[in-house]
Amino acid sequence: MTKKSSGARTRWLAALGVFLLTFLTGGAVRCYAQGAQHNSVSVNGISQIERFGAFLPGDRQGMTLQSLLLLISCLGCLFAMGIAFWQRNRKAHFQSLYRAETQLHASKERYTITLKAIGDAVISTDSQGRVEFMNPVAEELTGWPESEAIGQPLDKVFRIVNEATRAKVENPVTKVLREGCVVGLANHTQLISKDGREIPIADSAAPINDEHGQITGVVLVFRDQSAERGIQRLLEIRLSLLEYATNHSLDELLTKSLDTVGKLVQSPIGFYHFVGEDQQTLTLQQWSTSTLKDFCHAEGRGMHYGLDQAGVWADSVREKRPVVHNDYESLPGKKGLPAGHAKLVRELVVPIMREGQVVAILGVGNKPADYTENDLETVAYLADVTWEIVEQKKTEEALRESEMFLGILLNAIPIPVFYKDSEGRYQGFNKSFETFFGESRDRLIGKSVFDINPPELAKIYYSKDNELFENGGSQHYEAQVQNAQGAVRNVVFNKAVFTDCQGKTKGLIGAILDITEIRQAEEALKESESRVRAKLEAVLSPEGDLDALDLADIIDVPATQAIMDDFYQLTKIGVGLIDIHGEVLVATGWQDICTKFHRTHPEACRNCIESDTLLSAGNQPGTFTAYKCKNNLWDISTPIIVGGKHKGNLFLGQFFYDDEVPDYEAFRIQARAFGFAEDEYLAAVERVPRWKRETVGCVMEFYAKFAALVSTMSFSNLKLAQALEERKSTEDEREKLQEQLNQMQKLESVGRLAGGVAHDFNNMLGVILGHTELALMKADPAQPLSSDLQEIRKAAERSAKLVRQLLAFARKETIAPKVLNLNKTVEGMLQMLRRLLGEDIDLSWKPADQDCQVKMDPSQIDQILANLCVNARDAIGGVGKIMIETAEVIFDERYCLNHAGYISGEFIMLAVSDDGCGMTKEVQDKIFEPFFTTKAVGEGTGLGLATVFGIVKQNNGFINVYSEPDQGTTFKIYLPRHATTTIANKPDAAETVKRGNETILLVEDQAEILELGKIMLESFGYSVLAAGTPDEAITLAGKNAGEINLLMTDVIMPGMNGRELAKKLEPIIPDLSCLFMSGYTADVIAHRGVLDEGVYFIQKPFSMRTLAGKVREALDKE
Repeated sequence: MTKKSSGARTRWLAALGVFLLTFLTGGAVRCYAQGAQHNSVSVNGISQIERFGAFLPGDRQGMTLQSLLLLISCLGCLFAMGIAFWQRNRKAHFQSLYRAETQLHASKERYTITLKAIGDAVISTDSQGRVEFMNPVAEELTGWPESEAIGQPLDKVFRIVNEATRAKVENPVTKVLREGCVVGLANHTQLISKDGREIPIADSAAPINDEHGQITGVVLVFRDQSAERGIQRLLEIRLSLLEYATNHSLDELLTKSLDTVGKLVQSPIGFYHFVGEDQQTLTLQQWSTSTLKDFCHAEGRGMHYGLDQAGVWADSVREKRPVVHNDYESLPGKKGLPAGHAKLVRELVVPIMREGQVVAILGVGNKPADYTENDLETVAYLADVTWEIVEQKKTEEALRESEMFLGILLNAIPIPVFYKDSEGRYQGFNKSFETFFGESRDRLIGKSVFDINPPELAKIYYSKDNELFENGGSQHYEAQVQNAQGAVRNVVFNKAVFTDCQGKTKGLIGAILDITEIRQAEEALKESESRVRAKLEAVLSPEGDLDALDLADIIDVPATQAIMDDFYQLTKIGVGLIDIHGEVLVATGWQDICTKFHRTHPEACRNCIESDTLLSAGNQPGTFTAYKCKNNLWDISTPIIVGGKHKGNLFLGQFFYDDEVPDYEAFRIQARAFGFAEDEYLAAVERVPRWKRETVGCVMEFYAKFAALVSTMSFSNLKLAQALEERKSTEDEREKLQEQLNQMQKLESVGRLAGGVAHDFNNMLGVILGHTELALMKADPAQPLSSDLQEIRKAAERSAKLVRQLLAFARKETIAPKVLNLNKTVEGMLQMLRRLLGEDIDLSWKPADQDCQVKMDPSQIDQILANLCVNARDAIGGVGKIMIETAEVIFDERYCLNHAGYISGEFIMLAVSDDGCGMTKEVQDKIFEPFFTTKAVGEGTGLGLATVFGIVKQNNGFINVYSEPDQGTTFKIYLPRHATTTIANKPDAAETVKRGNETILLVEDQAEILELGKIMLESFGYSVLAAGTPDEAITLAGKNAGEINLLMTDVIMPGMNGRELAKKLEPIIPDLSCLFMSGYTADVIAHRGVLDEGVYFIQKPFSMRTLAGKVREALDKE
């Protein structure tokens, strides 16, 4: 049954009850029935009953009345029950309404509390856009109290403009009322509060609908974005500073940072100080632009001063916390301001902390209003950001200086050097490379071999590069190169791949040695040797062919020239001695017409030579022939014949007879034909001498006899042959000595270069590697900075390796010799050598019966045996045998006189023999030359035997090689025998680095290395007294004599080297342990690279682990 039908039934029962009561009581309840009629309940049914009762029969009226009364009673009961039911339902209905009203009120209270408690601002309006509600956040942001805002148009309370254009922005409530939709979040909006403040906000609005979907109001939610905007602004500033740092110096970066901070916190004064490692020294690094312009004209930028001299602003360093002084004048501890400094009203100074130490401070001052906590957070954040960039910038500048130095070093190399990427494109090269190819850097960078070489040559280079990329290692081969001008040069390429830290090939580096002149000289030498050999055979052998000899090989040309000069002085008659090839050997008194005209023009000169060789042919010894040459001058010749062979002619020429008239027209025609200046040519003709025929005949009689005498000088010819032989032998010896000298000079040049750059270069590398290692320990590996630091470390390690190779190659690497039993040292290497040689090689060991004591660095023995055994294995090329043996030998002076290369004295011989392919004499002469190798391209560098030779020489020994093709090879190395019996023990395996608590006096003249060394040593627990000069170290030692356990000093320092400093400290601190460090010792603590006995030394650059180990070794020496 529905509520509607139940209500109708109730109303009908009520009407029926009223009717019955009226009927029983008369009109007492008529008014109620009228009320029922007012409630729209019909009583037509009751009227019908009344009418029905009136028509009943009379005899049945009594019975009917009784029935009716019974019916009325029943109906009364039913009515009473209906009334009770209706009242009960009505009461329950009112109770339900009450509970709903109570719940609605409680819910409204809860929603109101919630809206007032949330962090966002909330405003609700009616359908006309008038304010009905505001929470406290909205009151705070708009500046309107809710009591004043209620009923106000929203546009009056909520005024907003565009942040960028300042144009008025449409109220979101208006848009919601117009469009009936939710307005999304809007950015870049400024709220103008009642008191004029401008607040960046983000807002949104939504309609409030009734049950029929009609808009009855709008709820507006908005948020203060000041904090978000501030964070975003700081991040943008950080990015802009990072970008700015890439193209500006450190000082410019600091100025930019200070200007930016000052603008953010409205501070015209800004400064940046570095704090020393001792936490007591301040360095004024930079002022802001406005500070220098308007506030401070005091001296001080770059000035160092102590913390005790600084004022209250330096409390940030003393107490390691930010300092805020909003009333500077009232501070009791201030020390005043320097002359030229403007009045200070307020200041805020923050320290930059790293590992518990203050590394720098950033300060601002003279803000118009007091500094707030927000100002402090802003300055602290940007100070820290600036320091991060400063650290990176300092590292980059150090790397840039290193790269600049390497660039200078590279450009100082006189041969072309280049490097390519893994695609074969040129990425860099030195100046010599540009000059060699005749192209500018811009035209070569990024180009491949196909871009700058002819196709046929490019294919060769491309193939070689690919072979190197595929196989790795190095290459050494000859090729031809054509430069931009088309000139072809013979060159030797030396190339090697370089890899990243994972071993992946990144590119190749190469050097080009121009051997064009060498090859030309070799060809000329071969030709000359062939000629000389033929000439010697012609002279010394009975079957020799005299045609192989020229006139210059037979006569003494200088002596003949001197005789002819003297004869000319007496007679003023010129003469010439010319061989059958037209080569002028002797010439005296020749006329201008010949030297300035005929011999300078190709065709005229050819006329001269043809006349000298053809027209003079057929003369007999002792006779002469006169003829006019093809240039119309008289010549007279007499032959020189040796052993029946015509070798040349002696001429009297370039004259006219005095009884003839020259044909001037013929000379004019010659001048025009040869392009001579006619007047000058005819003038030269006039200067041609005129001689009498009798004079010419007399002179030629003398010349004919002289020529005949020369022709019969067989004895002189023999002496000449002997002289030639002796001269050749002398020249061969001189050439050999010259080659040795050149080799020594080359090694010495490399040594000077290595020694010159090693000290300063290794110092710089030490700073780069050390700080990079420290920075990597702090950096997050996931950040890009960590990757950058890894690349810096790799570049520095490659640079350090280059310097070590230069020192080792030039035999200037510092070594620590020890007295060794060579037999035991070799025995200890046999297992490793067998693994190295493989199963196909039978390695046998034949030690001497007696102990073989030598004094040298053990690692050098390893290098010698490894190089010799690998070379022997390669010479065998398969199955074979290698023998290592030792012996004690003595050479006396008499033996050495008869055996070149030997040195007298007692020696230990170390021999390595193989049964391989052997060597020719030509190969043996070159095996110790650097980069010489007989191995295939990519299989050898040519440095193995050169290194062995260098090690032997460094240890005052010598080396000999014995070999024949297909007969194997034996290398015998002779090392000076050491007389003492104390044998050095082999060091134990490396242990975990121990820490310590001793006090170390650290002396280093370069501040960066001094600072880095102090950090490293203190990280191991040591107390460090740092000194930048030897004098400062002496002073510190005097003050702390009883505390210092170890002196750690650089070797090369201005004014006093490390060894001299150690001697100066001996009276102050007896038995003081010393650890020397250097990139290059320059023989201060080592002689020819050999450390003196008992000297502890660490090579720069060094790692933290190496440093810790060496320090403990020096401290624990007892």
